[in-house]
Amino acid sequence: MNSIPGHGQDHRTLDKLINGVNNTSDDKNMWLIPFNSGEDHILKIDLGRMTMIGAIKFYNYNKSSEDSLRGVKQVVVKVDGKQVTPNKGVTLRKAPGFMLPRDDLMCNDIGQLVYVPFADGWKSNMILPLQKQAVNSASQVGLQQEYEPVSMPIGFNFRVNLYSTHGDNYYIGLNGLELYDQLGNIMTINS
Repeated sequence: MNSIPGHGQDHRTLDKLINGVNNTSDDKNMWLIPFNSGEDHILKIDLGRMTMIGAIKFYNYNKSSEDSLRGVKQVVVKVDGKQVTPNKGVTLRKAPGFMLPRDDLMCNDIGQLVYVPFADGWKSNMILPLQKQAVNSASQVGLQQEYEPVSMPIGFNFRVNLYSTHGDNYYIGLNGLELYDQLGNIMTINS
């Protein structure tokens, strides 16, 4: 936003995606960029080392009921260039545009957990190459297992393509982004 004339002091910057303040309607803790239909809107996350990821939690843009239309509708996730979501992407639900007046975090958790690889709606021939890669890497280190492990993407760089909004023609944004390891623990992302 700050690259647009007249928006030099906008506080909705990229660092807000990983500041940990996600369940909010305060736009001082949100990220927003101009939306141009048909163009690429890409987030790249470099973890600095090989890391196994089990899920990504998206917190959609939640400033107000009207502004929640700026939230991301379709995302495609790639790990080190390999796509781990279907070609059409994963649909994210629209944020409510408000927070409930309760202290209970579960009542106000607007995040949406997307497991990767996202298997819902995939055909088995799309998932098998990922599973075979995990089995081969497990056998290379001499592990003897009686079951086939669940394949999790492993990589340095995560790329998230934001393809559409829930209706806003000018802006696209998120409240936050969290990565989870295979045990369900939130991972730290350094800016």
